[in-house]
Amino acid sequence: DIKIRKLRKEHLDIIEGFKSSTKDLEEFLKEDAFNNQEKLISVTYLVFDLEDNLLAYITLLTDSLIIKEDEELRNYFKEQKVHYSYLPAIKIGRLCVDDRYKRKNIGTLLIKFAIQKAWEINEKCGCRFITIDAKTKVESEEDPVKFYKKNGFKELITSQKSRETIPMYLDIFIQR
Repeated sequence: DIKIRKLRKEHLDIIEGFKSSTKDLEEFLKEDAFNNQEKLISVTYLVFDLEDNLLAYITLLTDSLIIKEDEELRNYFKEQKVHYSYLPAIKIGRLCVDDRYKRKNIGTLLIKFAIQKAWEINEKCGCRFITIDAKTKVESEEDPVKFYKKNGFKELITSQKSRETIPMYLDIFIQR
């Protein structure tokens, strides 16, 4: 049993105890998440157990999926008579589980939470995809690309090749 709460000022002391072997994810939560939220850049949600232990977090922001370079996506949407180069999305900016709570499907639960948020947004304005820039070089033993593929994400084929991240997407229309 868990609770998911939007990051608030009263959580700032609690997040100091968060530990991740992926230091940039830990530092983001402690140093940038609240400031970004105040500047309307992103929103961070914290995951607590029933004893109010901080288990994980996810940060969401708006994005768009560039489909013009991915031939499979471009052809699919052409068949659907959708002729846009970009389609609306929510981006998972950060997703991290505290090292003490890994391997308990909390990350997968956060993917489902992001899908739920995308559907909520879709009630007010269009949102078709969830995107992520999955890191290829991480300090821990986890493989983010493999994790996201296991949760239904596909690699986005683009001409921009990065060695540090792989752009990926999940079509929420298919997840209904």
